[in-house]
Amino acid sequence: MSLAESIDKATSNAQIDEVDKNKVHYYKERFSAFEEIINDENHQINELKLSDFQGFASYEQNLKDIDKDLVDMASSAMFINEFSGHSASIGLDISDIKSTMAHNGMPVIVRGISSGQDAIQNATKQAMQKLLSSDVSVRSVTAWFEIEESMEFSDLTEAINIIEQHLEPDSDIVFGTTSDVKNTGTAKITILAMTSRGIG
Repeated sequence: MSLAESIDKATSNAQIDEVDKNKVHYYKERFSAFEEIINDENHQINELKLSDFQGFASYEQNLKDIDKDLVDMASSAMFINEFSGHSASIGLDISDIKSTMAHNGMPVIVRGISSGQDAIQNATKQAMQKLLSSDVSVRSVTAWFEIEESMEFSDLTEAINIIEQHLEPDSDIVFGTTSDVKNTGTAKITILAMTSRGIG
């Protein structure tokens, strides 16, 4: 049973006002998104237990505790599978991923790949188009670029600017790079973003 299904089971007959129903809906969506990341990275959710519903205050605290556990698990899963295999990576560690995921909103992972002239800029545009294909606002971003060693720093700066154009005013961006040691001429980007549709 997924966490969202467990929440439905626990709250189906509970007396909850509209504000608290919105909170429950938010956690259901957020938990489902975290579970998807963890499952996609071939990790398992174990021993995360939701309490029985005995009043919203205590149940909400349980949801918050589970949320923290999911942030830890999803951050670890993503870091191990996406980042730690690249010994030459610069500027990113697991705390950056965890800090991004701890923001309110829904976690989304998108990727872009391009080659030739303006490869990293085009890969970034490709990833951002995927991210913004639905009507969301972007609250926080961790971006990881795989680029050729010979790439100009100005190209990377342009790519970061492309991302920043779509962030909320008070949002933050953390980025890291790793070298394409094979010099294939291909640039890749992975973006972890926390998005919002006006809930949370």
